[in-house]
Amino acid sequence: MLGHFTKPKTKDIVLDLCSGNGVIPLLLFAKHPRHIEGVEIQKTLVDMARRTFQFMMLVNI
Repeated sequence: MLGHFTKPKTKDIVLDLCSGNGVIPLLLFAKHPRHIEGVEIQKTLVDMARRTFQFMMLVNI
């Protein structure tokens, strides 16, 4: 999966373009909590990502 191919450093800021339902930022955050930005233009996918992150009780979404 794409989230396993990147190895951001502690102070890196990660930008995920075309985030879809937010699975890549979620995997990266679970592995290495840091600042991760996801960008998606499809409202239904953004809503899905928000619900997932809220369910996981993650902040700053």
